[in-house]
Amino acid sequence: MLNTTRWTEKEGIRPWKIFYGIVWCVVLIATSLSLGHSKAPGPAALTAPQPPAETKPPQPTEKMARPISGRRLTEERMARHLTTTHHFEEELYGVSLDSPRGYLVKEGELPHMDTGLGYLGPIPMEFAESGGVRIVTVEAPSRAHIGTDFVNAFLSVSVFSNSTEEQCTQFSPELDQNQPKLARTISGITFTGIPNSEAANTHEYFGKYYHGYSGGSCYEIGYGIVTASAGAASGLKQVDGDALLRRLDKIVDTVSIMPQSLENSTGEETAPKTVDNN
Repeated sequence: MLNTTRWTEKEGIRPWKIFYGIVWCVVLIATSLSLGHSKAPGPAALTAPQPPAETKPPQPTEKMARPISGRRLTEERMARHLTTTHHFEEELYGVSLDSPRGYLVKEGELPHMDTGLGYLGPIPMEFAESGGVRIVTVEAPSRAHIGTDFVNAFLSVSVFSNSTEEQCTQFSPELDQNQPKLARTISGITFTGIPNSEAANTHEYFGKYYHGYSGGSCYEIGYGIVTASAGAASGLKQVDGDALLRRLDKIVDTVSIMPQSLENSTGEETAPKTVDNN
């Protein structure tokens, strides 16, 4: 039998060192066991429901833009057009047109106070004979171009009923008949025109007058611009006359002529009526 006392004394190992070594081993074993139990999942941990993985809400799929129909484009353009224009329509002679917002639209004969061409006088009708009826006149606002030599810009539509096509090709003798003739189609009707101009000490005028025949009547469309003369406009900026004429041309493009029948239900011809707002 091993004599531990003699062995320890022989090897130089004291009993208390063996005791502390045993205690240290026990502590290490206990610590490792406790750590192992703490890492092992308990029953609650094994049965506890796990929270569902976070999922992103489904993103809406982008829809392809539907093509815009031609009808919708037309309606949108007409809506924009109506907000920037004024529509005029007259039933007896079937004349309609659109003018820019702010322009003055005067139906029927012009009042005497409307000189139109400044000191040159009122806006004329240029039929070869008297008897024409003014339907509508469109004039630019008087303060449209402040600080310039601008006086007026106008467009006037008139009619001479019960005329012939040959009569309709003639203009007032006051116009220069030697001017080169103009040609233009308006509302499906062929119009023949002539340019005319006048000048005085204070005002200058340039315009165009067109005649077109339809339904037994001669229709006249005249338009032009009036400016102060060079001497009267000293120090004033010169207005862009070409731009003004182009704007008047755009109004002419909107003119529609659909003459109504001047016969009543009994077949008797009725005299044309003059529209007068005075």
